[in-house]
Amino acid sequence: MYIDIVASLYQREILFDEIEKTANELFIPFGVGGGVKTIEDFSKLFHSGADKVALNTYAVQENPEIINQAAQIFGNQAVVVNIEAKKWDNWYECYTDCGRIQSGKNVLEWAKEVELRGAGEIFLQCVDTDGRQRGYDIELAKKVVDSVNIPVVVASGAGKLEDIKEYLRNNGIEVSK
Repeated sequence: MYIDIVASLYQREILFDEIEKTANELFIPFGVGGGVKTIEDFSKLFHSGADKVALNTYAVQENPEIINQAAQIFGNQAVVVNIEAKKWDNWYECYTDCGRIQSGKNVLEWAKEVELRGAGEIFLQCVDTDGRQRGYDIELAKKVVDSVNIPVVVASGAGKLEDIKEYLRNNGIEVSK
């Protein structure tokens, strides 16, 4: 998954040429996100070689209906919603713009909504653990995974193999040494 994490924040154009160059070198599924605001952006990204397109800021701040539209046109499997979460006491809030802007949206409610709107996958990031390499927010991951029936890619926090093993063990998956 390639996400230009500051494209929305700086209102930068999507780097279509760079995405196409990268896609031409890859032989694995390629997800792309950052700065996606229109169905035309989805289309251009697919034509540039993306297999999946992720969005966050525009869907949260402006128009969640874009999830429905993209899923209807391109299929659920191609639509990924990136959720940036931050913990406040006993709930998690959705953030946008590289984890800088509060939305007031509850992460669990938003996860359920994006699934109902047709997203085929959630890319889950935790503002509190991102880049720290001290492990995942296991509580957040479990809550989101348990609240939806679509795949959830848990990101943000792993710094070593043991962090991944801990996440798996906490979700009932046997891990060998």
